[in-house]
Amino acid sequence: MALASSDDGQKSPPLPSSAYVALEGGAFASTDLTRGPWHPDHQHGGPPIALVALQLLGSILAYPVVVALSGLLFGLRKTAPGQTDSLGRRI
Repeated sequence: MALASSDDGQKSPPLPSSAYVALEGGAFASTDLTRGPWHPDHQHGGPPIALVALQLLGSILAYPVVVALSGLLFGLRKTAPGQTDSLGRRI
């Protein structure tokens, strides 16, 4: 990867290949690609929204699997209106 040059002829380090770097425990560290156009210390809104959307999509896709496994492993099931519990109370 070639180094970018600035106006004064100095070589700057190459840009990272992704906006975030995965850390331990499911955390992420931002790279220079997430800088906003207004100030170098401010982060653009797109990269964090992409992380949130990815996590949301993962949760939505995992939900049916969790429900199915909880029904199989723990005997959990959805109650129907009018059913009674083990004490005879209507649910």
